Amino acid sequence: MKTDGRFLVTVVIACSIILETPPAASKHVGGIINESQQNFVFVSRFVFQPDEYGELVFTFVYPLSQCCYQLLIFNDHVTQWPYIRQHEDTLSCIEKRSLLDGSYKTTVNLSEASHCKINTHNEQELFCFGKQTFEHADERWWYLTVANCDGKGIHSLRFNINMTNGRRALDKQFSADERYILETDAVFLGIYCITCVALCHFKNQLRRRRLLHNTYQLFAWSCYIQTLSIFLQVVALMEYATNGIGLPNLKIIGEVVSSCSSVIFVLLLILVAKGYTVTRLVSKRMKRLYLNRFHL
Repeated sequence: MKTDGRFLVTVVIACSIILETPPAASKHVGGIINESQQNFVFVSRFVFQPDEYGELVFTFVYPLSQCCYQLLIFNDHVTQWPYIRQHEDTLSCIEKRSLLDGSYKTTVNLSEASHCKINTHNEQELFCFGKQTFEHADERWWYLTVANCDGKGIHSLRFNINMTNGRRALDKQFSADERYILETDAVFLGIYCITCVALCHFKNQLRRRRLLHNTYQLFAWSCYIQTLSIFLQVVALMEYATNGIGLPNLKIIGEVVSSCSSVIFVLLLILVAKGYTVTRLVSKRMKRLYLNRFHL
């Protein structure tokens, strides 16, 4: 039975890790696009904070022989990105591009000096560096895509994109829907630290009185592990606030640790439901009388 119980706990932990571990994401994205079969590729999305200075900084490098690409920026209006998602298989690249109004901010030609700073490297590669600003009265999702509607696919396109909100150093790297996550986690970290100190104090009091039960220790360990999880995530978010990339691996470790804390707490609830805490304190004198009565 002990082996079966350990196996069950192992399975629960593994499932929690698989289900709760999110993919690493960042608002500072980069990489290489090689899509010979596609002329329209999604890159990233971001929510710029209303009434603040939102900035998009991008760099694209690609061979001159593959000229010319476009950076298309859609919003979440029903006639733009939602419509593209709904008719993704039927719309052509040109039809998708025609949904934009053609303004400078939504259609960026990556080969024109009026849209970005153009340089050439060894007359073989085209280097495009540019900035865009976003100032709106309400929150809105913006979707960044790269298109080559007049050619065949996208080849050897290297890119680096950084999206920021406002000028506050603490949260400018966060999308509007992610604002105040760092501050909230920091507050909860302080609350959990105070809780852990209180748990240690009462644990020592119970140990002196010989009243320390295993269920209390399980609850204490659940809080300790959850505190460690929040601490790791706060560190990862603080790094994210500085460069927009953060520490994705540390964030994943924090989520895994949080899963372990949840498993321990659920185990505690099961034990309590099964009556594990039902105990009776019997004095030595009463125990001796009980044994003498039944001649044990």
